Amino acid sequence: NSNNSNNGENDLIEIKDRENISPLSAAVEGLKHNLLPGIIVQLFGLTLLILYYTVESIEQAFNKIAIIKIEYGFLYSAIATAIFAGLIPWIVMTIRSYFKYKDSEHFKEKFGSIGLNIARLLFYLIIMAERGVEVDAFYRLQAIIFGDEPNFKTIVLKVLVDQFVYSVIWASPSFLFLFMWKDCKFNCN
Repeated sequence: NSNNSNNGENDLIEIKDRENISPLSAAVEGLKHNLLPGIIVQLFGLTLLILYYTVESIEQAFNKIAIIKIEYGFLYSAIATAIFAGLIPWIVMTIRSYFKYKDSEHFKEKFGSIGLNIARLLFYLIIMAERGVEVDAFYRLQAIIFGDEPNFKTIVLKVLVDQFVYSVIWASPSFLFLFMWKDCKFNCN
């Protein structure tokens, strides 16, 4: 209901009247909610890119990581994605939610129980580990189909298939359903 628009989730965007909001309004709210974190992530990525091409020790460290990824393959993809797309975001969301609701009279309702937060952590770790393996396998398949040469044609083909086939048909819809399930506190009813 609209009085409990957050459903106890610590990582949902709080929208006052969730039942009566248009998809466009929800998208705008999501954009506003994620704009600053998105900018921070992009700046962090740009910083790493600049450091890679300007600081020899950083380049060497990243090249060692690339060797580890080649050596451990899908296991590396699972662990790295679970940490960077699962564990770290969960920590940030949990800390942010704690400080947002710690003085609220509805703290437990908004923040959730310890058990629910552990379930969320496991959800993020498992889902992101699987997605890391899936994306790695998908990119390997694209290399088989389109090649792995860093030329314009290969890059365009890979981006088009990634953005307009994989993302639209599988990645986004499957994430939507999984995260809806999580947002309902893992209750299928």
